[in-house]
Amino acid sequence: MYIFSFAAYTYINNLKRLKCTMQKKHSKTTMATATRTHSTNHALGAAIAVSSALLLSSCASNTDEHKPPQHNYQVLRGQDLPWGIQGDDVSARFTGQVFFRALINHNAQYQFQQTNLITFAPGARSAWHNHGPMYLIGIGGVGYYQEEGKSAIEIKPGDVVFCPPDVRHWHGAAPDSWFAQVVIYDSTYQPQTPWPTNTEVTAEIYQHAISTAISATKEQDNE
Repeated sequence: MYIFSFAAYTYINNLKRLKCTMQKKHSKTTMATATRTHSTNHALGAAIAVSSALLLSSCASNTDEHKPPQHNYQVLRGQDLPWGIQGDDVSARFTGQVFFRALINHNAQYQFQQTNLITFAPGARSAWHNHGPMYLIGIGGVGYYQEEGKSAIEIKPGDVVFCPPDVRHWHGAAPDSWFAQVVIYDSTYQPQTPWPTNTEVTAEIYQHAISTAISATKEQDNE
């Protein structure tokens, strides 16, 4: 009990420090439907549960080397992620190498939402897809999130992105860094109209989205 409480307390404090840092750096960033909610109590509550679940797990290692960074962040290898690489290889459902681990299964009695850990290798990404409301929390490395018709946004540790229900989007890792995220979403959500079929985020779409996001970030840093 004391180990859990101390770990949760430490995790939340570290997360708050990361949030404060990112809030200062991106204070001029505006987002449409994707909003960074740095004071989300539900996300913090879920983070406590997530941290306790992962304390008892072992971290796998990965020795792949990657290209030197081209951007203003540190490239992470798989073994450098805070919780390592965990879960099943679900790459067949994605572009690139992706690992999935269910942390908290949906529980109606205790009102627990489905909570998953997803780890992307550099350049790996989801397809364009839809689902119910979701919080995406960056916990390691650098990733990107893009809604259809909007510009992609960068996600770093401590960033929390809200994805509204039914909004078509994709998310994944930067081209040269691993990325780990925790997602909390309503797995029982039913849309009023059927969602379109998932479609691949092609290399052209991915590269254009990343280039646009990097340019926007550099412009903001220079202001």
